[in-house]
Amino acid sequence: MQLEAEEKKLHESFPKHRQKIPKGKRLLVLKEMLAQMQFPHQTIVEDTINGFDLVGTSGAEGLLPHDFQPATLSIADLEEQAHKSNKAIMNSCKSSGTATVDSELWQETLEEAARGWLEPLEKDGGPVSRTFAVVQSEKVRPIDNYSESQVNSGVTIANKFTVDRVGTIAAIVCEFMKGLRKAKKSSRLVGRSFDLKVLIANLLCQTLH
Repeated sequence: MQLEAEEKKLHESFPKHRQKIPKGKRLLVLKEMLAQMQFPHQTIVEDTINGFDLVGTSGAEGLLPHDFQPATLSIADLEEQAHKSNKAIMNSCKSSGTATVDSELWQETLEEAARGWLEPLEKDGGPVSRTFAVVQSEKVRPIDNYSESQVNSGVTIANKFTVDRVGTIAAIVCEFMKGLRKAKKSSRLVGRSFDLKVLIANLLCQTLH
């Protein structure tokens, strides 16, 4: 409540086309929480406010393991080649071959535009990335092809993500449940299995419990 007035003022200071995206997000509260817990990546709130760059150096210093994958294309070269690249991408747009998928992709695009995530292209002001559909079960997901537009080539990677295995995740959950029991709180686990690996992890937790 103490930051409510400042939060409202901050959101009102955003350009109109950006106000829809962070709407309802308590950015100043998050900033205060990160400062109190001495989170290693303190600029995350400023990045959220200003927007994340699609090109340049990407990484969170002190948060993820160090890595180095240099960009293969400078930002200046990317901008210089955008005009020719955009024409090729525009000419390559075509149907997926399935009318239902095309229709659902179009509806997803309209919904993103309604949320303020997309704007009509009025002039050639930078690289254009084509969106294609990926069908997952019964859901059609729009994917932006940043490789085709060479945007990905303009990114230098400074950190790498690590993905824990199912056994590690199960062990973390079990330790959390033990901590709850030690604190005399309910350790009842409620969840949903999406595939066989997650099911095995849940069974393992129940066995150790």
